[in-house]
Amino acid sequence: TIRQIRLASRTAALASSLIMLVVVFLFTRLMIARDRGDVSLRKALGFTSAEIRRIYIIRFLLITCAGVLVGILLGKLLGESLSGLLLQTLGAASFHFIVDGRVVYAFIPALIFAIVFAAAGLGLREIGKIKAFECCFGRE
Repeated sequence: TIRQIRLASRTAALASSLIMLVVVFLFTRLMIARDRGDVSLRKALGFTSAEIRRIYIIRFLLITCAGVLVGILLGKLLGESLSGLLLQTLGAASFHFIVDGRVVYAFIPALIFAIVFAAAGLGLREIGKIKAFECCFGRE
């Protein structure tokens, strides 16, 4: 049973990592498509693609930090009680988490940051394709 639980948790971690990668990548592409005129204007003003990417990376860093901190806090405060309520409906009388601090507070946040920055980096490559003169089109 423990071996099956470990396999299920690793499978869930892999699936959630892939989903996170795809969602962040698509969200990044959507942001760049939405901000295409602004990016073009910044390039026309002299910003390089690397400087514009840095602006987006800082945004992602702040959002990811906030998300990780809120997730850890909510997991710590509500995780065990909500899971216990769910498992009581399935017949488990008592339930207690055994938290491995290295995994919860170091490995998972590091994995989240790595996935977010990999996906954002892939999505932000589109900035290099935007030309400085695009901001002038369609504004009559």
